[in-house]
Amino acid sequence: MTQDGAMPTDPTAGVPRSFDEIIGQAQAAGRLKTLAELAKLKGSAAPHILLIGPDGIGKRTLAGVFAREVGAVLSDTAAQEMPRGGDLLGVLSNLNENDVLLIRDIHRCSNTIVDLLNEPLRQFAVDFVTERGLHARKIRHRLPRFTCIGTAQSERDVPPAIRSLFPITILLGPYSEAELGRIAETLCARRGLSIDEDAAALTARIAGGSLQQLDRLLSFWRDRIGSSRGNLPPMYCRGSASSAPAPQEKRLKT
Repeated sequence: MTQDGAMPTDPTAGVPRSFDEIIGQAQAAGRLKTLAELAKLKGSAAPHILLIGPDGIGKRTLAGVFAREVGAVLSDTAAQEMPRGGDLLGVLSNLNENDVLLIRDIHRCSNTIVDLLNEPLRQFAVDFVTERGLHARKIRHRLPRFTCIGTAQSERDVPPAIRSLFPITILLGPYSEAELGRIAETLCARRGLSIDEDAAALTARIAGGSLQQLDRLLSFWRDRIGSSRGNLPPMYCRGSASSAPAPQEKRLKT
């Protein structure tokens, strides 16, 4: 709760800022933390990383924490936002030394974009061809060394041409209800909301292992059901005087 009693609206409230703040995904977070520490120790960009897991599992969050841990800027884009080669070149031209480039849904990149990614990811360079025919010349433009993090929903979605560009592959699995319950309590606390253990457990159960779905549920209950005093949601809190009617509870569970 804010000082004036209003509900906080900062969408970044509760987002982990370090690997120590991440709940769940212990193996993935541990590997990323090790890679970040090695990169800082060497003073150079980490190897390119492929994060694989279903939607809403926290791939974007992990990429953001990784960039923050290595002291780099995160450049966030998606395959759908780069339909043409010029779009990719525009993104690459804005990178600085040791930056982190996140390409969400990289398996959706067109063959043209995949071909263009080869030189930047392998050689940190881009080749430009000037003129045509007999007068054609190839000019190589050097890029700063950077780390590319690509994401995909499953291993079978990623063609060999893309997989070969990423030395590191990290698999992410669904969160347990216990982990999501802890995350729900942490998010609410950092956003100035109050939620009791039973309400957090119910939220985790409905979320079905998805971090994204959990956040959407908390936002929904904050905006639609939560009181202006910051209790979220009062009808599901343990010991609440007003319990939800059975039909409404059933509707929220589906």
